[in-house]
Amino acid sequence: MVSIYIHHAEYIALSASLKKLKPLKALPLVYSTFLQGMIFSGFSRYLLPAERLRIKLERLKADYSMKIQ
Repeated sequence: MVSIYIHHAEYIALSASLKKLKPLKALPLVYSTFLQGMIFSGFSRYLLPAERLRIKLERLKADYSMKIQ
């Protein structure tokens, strides 16, 4: 009876440790997705919308100042 209890307790401890490891299994996928996004945004010619808007406003401001002179 005692040996069954010991084996049962080890099984519970093992299953509890496996439950803790489940989130760690998803880390490589999350990290690779994040890394791909960072590489895309770093080397992409498509700038963020806010950056595109800022550049467009600077160009319009330059055109407007040239027309006034």
